[in-house]
Amino acid sequence: MNDINDLAAISDGPEPELPEGFIDRHPERGYADAELLSYFFKVTPRQIRSLAASGVLPRETDGPFKGKWKIMPTMDRWVEYKTAPPSAKSERLAAAQLRLMDRRIVREDLELMEMSDVLETIDTIAAAMLAGLDEAAAQSIAIVADPARAQLACANARENLVDQFAEQRAALIAGPKIKRARS
Repeated sequence: MNDINDLAAISDGPEPELPEGFIDRHPERGYADAELLSYFFKVTPRQIRSLAASGVLPRETDGPFKGKWKIMPTMDRWVEYKTAPPSAKSERLAAAQLRLMDRRIVREDLELMEMSDVLETIDTIAAAMLAGLDEAAAQSIAIVADPARAQLACANARENLVDQFAEQRAALIAGPKIKRARS
């Protein structure tokens, strides 16, 4: 089916009959789901979703029609996909996979926290834990037989915790996965 006349011959045939109630299940004008596209393209809905995942048939990513396909651009892409020579399909698939990877990178970048937010959160957690440790130390010193020894053990535990938080904070600052605040 590499000739445009072949496509014209297909379109001259009778219009396909839709199953009863089909339009009622697809009221969005200009948009289609995988079921409707699979009906027209004579493939399974799973194949439609697979082509979407590979970037051949991109679908809406936001708004009220998220996850649906615009019918006319999708029809154009389908014709291009079906009529393209094998090498063009491979190039297009590779380009679509690159676009998909770029989108994943952008999404992951958006999921990262700003460094100042991370450090503020770490400092808040550390302060809360140290305050709890100080309170526990005060209570335990009052009930033990050797308060001086208990006080020393609590002070050592607190100092170790402060050191660990400082190390973790420094690792966060140096770490590759934290996005720096933009200047």
